[in-house]
Amino acid sequence: MGKILQTGSKRNKIMSKKNIGIIIGLVVLVVIAILLTRNNQPGQNNTSQQQTATTPTPEPSAPTTGGKLSYTDAVKKYGSNRIQFDATCQAHPNNVTFKAGTQVMFDNRAAVARVINFNGAKYTLAAYGYLIVSMTAAKYPASILVDCGSSQNVATVLIQK
Repeated sequence: MGKILQTGSKRNKIMSKKNIGIIIGLVVLVVIAILLTRNNQPGQNNTSQQQTATTPTPEPSAPTTGGKLSYTDAVKKYGSNRIQFDATCQAHPNNVTFKAGTQVMFDNRAAVARVINFNGAKYTLAAYGYLIVSMTAAKYPASILVDCGSSQNVATVLIQK
């Protein structure tokens, strides 16, 4: 009879360890669910922040228009008239030609804000933000170098009449 109790005791210990493991797993799932719920509350959704157009802070003479489109709609609208700045502040594409007056999307794909120097103006792009810049110059053709943060000459933009 002593052996039967001993076997039952071992079985209870095993069941107890399994129950503890299940309880810990459930607690972890609840914590994850709470964190996901907090991130998806209105006003705190990271996706909507990525899709919000930034307001440029150019010098007064710089021609720009603030975008009111969602990020997805802006990408569709401007298509290949877009220069993306990646996490290391490199421009893609880095050598482009546009006709005067063309609207171009400056697109920050980094998780931090970026300052872009273009054609004598400074533009602040929020993290994952964008803005629209009109390609103009004092005389044509104009070859303009683009700086991103402390990285200089990350792109060359040729503007033709």
